[in-house]
Amino acid sequence: MSVAVHVHILESIGLGGLESRLEAIRRLDRSVEHVIAIPRGLQANVPKYWGGGVIELPVSPNLVCTYRELVEFHEFLGRVLGRNDRSIIHTHTPWPAIAVASAPCMVTGVHVHTIHGPIWVPWIGKGRRTFKDVITTLVDRTIAVSKEVEERARSVGVVRRLLTISNASAIEHCPKSPVRQKSGFSPLKAAFAARLDHGKCEGLYQLFDLMKDCPAQIQLDIFGDGPLLRDVSESAREVGEYVRILGADHWFRSRIPEYDLIVGEGRVVLEALSASRSVLVCGSQLATFATFENIDALTYANCTGRGLTDTRPPTAVELLDPPAPPPFPVAPSISKLNSLLAVRSTRAALARRRFASIFANMVRRTEGSAANVIEVLDKLEEENALGLNDELSGDSFRHSIRLPETAEGLP
Repeated sequence: MSVAVHVHILESIGLGGLESRLEAIRRLDRSVEHVIAIPRGLQANVPKYWGGGVIELPVSPNLVCTYRELVEFHEFLGRVLGRNDRSIIHTHTPWPAIAVASAPCMVTGVHVHTIHGPIWVPWIGKGRRTFKDVITTLVDRTIAVSKEVEERARSVGVVRRLLTISNASAIEHCPKSPVRQKSGFSPLKAAFAARLDHGKCEGLYQLFDLMKDCPAQIQLDIFGDGPLLRDVSESAREVGEYVRILGADHWFRSRIPEYDLIVGEGRVVLEALSASRSVLVCGSQLATFATFENIDALTYANCTGRGLTDTRPPTAVELLDPPAPPPFPVAPSISKLNSLLAVRSTRAALARRRFASIFANMVRRTEGSAANVIEVLDKLEEENALGLNDELSGDSFRHSIRLPETAEGLP
C-alpha cells in the first residue's frame, strides 16, 4: 500500500506560524509524507527547518491568475492524484480552496481545508461568498486551529466533518532544562519572537517603556524580521544596550531554554510552556503573563490576547519577577487526528463536480480562457445572489443532483 501524502497548497511561504505548524505536524507523525506546493519563484523562501518535500505550482504568487493558468493548476492536481491514490490535497487559505474545488479531477480526490483565522471566513473582499459555499459544502474535512475558530465555523454551517487540531496538538516540545539561577549581578534574560509587522509586534513598544522604568536591568533579545524592523530598532536604541535585535531565527524553538522569560503569542507561547518557561503574552499589544488561572482562556483563542478577560500588563516591578508557567495543555496526538483526514465524502465529491461545471460555464460567459479568475468570481457572486448556487447547500442541493447514500455513485 502506498504511503499517504498530504500536499499543502500555499499562496506564499516564509517564517510564520503556518510553516512552523506544518513542520511540527510532519515531525510528530512520520507515517504521513508532507509536501508543500508553492507558486513559482518562491523556492528561496522555504524555511531551512522544513524537512518535507517541495514542489512548484504552475501559477504566480498569491494564486491571482488567469483561467489558462488555473487549467494548468488543475492538470497539476490531476497528476498528483494519479501518482498516489492516497494523496490528500490540503489548502490553508481561501483562494486555493476555491481553485481546488473547481477542479474536475477532485471528484476522485480528498480535499482538506484548514481555517487559521479567528473569523468564520479569513478573507475580506472578492470571492468571500463563494468561499463560504466551498467550506460548508465542497470540502471533505475542515480543520479549525482552536476552539474559537471551531465555534465560528459551526456558526456558519460547517457542522459535519469538522475537526479541531489546535496548536497544542501541533507542537513539538522543546527540550526542558532547569530554570537559570540568577545572581545579583545577572539580569533577567528575556526573548521576543514574532514577525515585525503590523498587528504582530506593537506590544513591544509598551514593553520598551516598562523596561525604562525597571529598577534593575533586563536583557531582551528580539528574534524577527519584517516591515517594522527599522521602527523597532530605533525604539530599542532608546532603551539601551540591553536590547539586541538578532533577526529571524529558523531554530528559535531550540533556544528557548536559554531564557528566563519568553515574550510573544501564538505558537511561541506554547513552545515556551513546553520548555517550562515563563511567558508574557505580547503581540499587537502587551497583555499579561500566562498563568494557571488564564491558560484555558489563552488556548481557547490560540494563545493570543483575544481570549483573555484580564489583559492588564505587568508593572515594571512585576516584569522582573515573572510567575511560574502553567503546565502544557493536554491535547490529542497528531497521528490519531491525521488518520481521520483521508475519508472522502461522497456528498462533497459530487458537489465539487457540480461546482466545477458552474465555474467553467461562468468562464465561457465572460472572457474565455484568458479571463482573470478573480473577475470570474465577481460574476459568480453577482449571479449567486440571484440563486445561481442555491443548489450548493441544503435540501435543494441534495435534490438537484440526486445524491446517492453510498460511494457507488462515484465514477
